[in-house]
Amino acid sequence: MIGEVIKVHKPKKGRKGNVYVRVEFKLENGNWAKTDVCPGFRNYNRMWKRLIGWGDDLIGYKLDGLKLKNEFTVDADSDISIVPEKNINPIETPNPKTRLCKRP
Repeated sequence: MIGEVIKVHKPKKGRKGNVYVRVEFKLENGNWAKTDVCPGFRNYNRMWKRLIGWGDDLIGYKLDGLKLKNEFTVDADSDISIVPEKNINPIETPNPKTRLCKRP
């Protein structure tokens, strides 16, 4: 399933003490969904670390391969990829180490 990133929350500490980042999506069927990604888990390094590093720059990008655990929750183990249509000019692709809008 394809979903557009609509919000990337700041890292939060869960009830069990683990840190997580919540990402919200608008799915292709119009529904809202979220996923919670924990930096301590393997799926974070494998798929989410680079994207979460973009922070708010990730908003508006469409991700493909989202699998739903239930109606409103995306499985964080989904094998995701960025939908190419958003990356019209690869030079403008956000990079967590170099921001697009640098101040002089």
